[in-house]
Formats: sequence, structure tokens, C-alpha cells
Amino acid sequence: MDFRLGRTITFAQDEIHGDEMEDDLKDFMRDQLAKVETGYWDYTGKHTKGHKA
Repeated sequence: MDFRLGRTITFAQDEIHGDEMEDDLKDFMRDQLAKVETGYWDYTGKHTKGHKA
């Protein structure tokens, strides 16, 4: 999500290796992908699909 311009940017993961994307966006996405791979964004709270009250 680009909050400054109020838009959502959608792209394939392999596009961070191409030439069309801006370098600062590539760097940001690499950081986010590293977080995904380590489980940083995993949510285990009560609002997940498999939660039993």
C-alpha cells in the first residue's frame, strides 16, 4: 500500500529482481519478504481461522 498516493501496488515476487521497479521499493519488499520467511507476520491471535473459543 502506498499511503502517500493512496494506492495499492500489486506485483509478482520475482519482479523485485527486474528493472521495472524502483530500487527503494525493491529494498522495502526484500525486507518484508525476509519477515514473512521468518514468521514475523504470522498471527496466532483469537481472530484466526482455526481458533476455537
